[in-house]
Amino acid sequence: MKKYGVLMCVVAVVGTFAADAHAERFAIETYVRIRPAEAEPALALLRPILEKDGFTTQPAALTKMFADHATRRGLADLKFDGAKWTKRIEEGVSTYVDADTDAAFDRAASILRPQIAAARRNSIVLAREPRFREEMRRALIYYALVRGRQSKAAEQLANGAKQDADRARFSAAAAAA
Repeated sequence: MKKYGVLMCVVAVVGTFAADAHAERFAIETYVRIRPAEAEPALALLRPILEKDGFTTQPAALTKMFADHATRRGLADLKFDGAKWTKRIEEGVSTYVDADTDAAFDRAASILRPQIAAARRNSIVLAREPRFREEMRRALIYYALVRGRQSKAAEQLANGAKQDADRARFSAAAAAA
């Protein structure tokens, strides 16, 4: 009996950092060992079905989709200035700590988000300098706090709208009775 490699399609839904927070659907193929010869014919049948349902399945399209999230080992941006980067993170953290309005929390997120992206583009700098690793950790924590607060605010807004709709429906039913 021939031993075939295990073909596994992983389907995931990914939320993006975009303001509209829409979900993207994609399918990634992965294997326990080397890719079996039977994989291509099987995927030739499976990909069109998944694409019809709104999944991104083509390797080139997936590479393009995740290009911004990939780290480039060993490369550093020549314009990257660690002192300015650290200062901007401190500014974002201070904005978060002092924030008392939704606009202030949005400002904190808009300060921290590019600093996290800059650090991902310059992973070698973070690897060399322990103080930068600590700053990156700090930026990630405060960015998560900001996003969590924004998520709760959006949830409260949605719940408030639902309650208003329920009240209107109840009032209409009471008036009709």
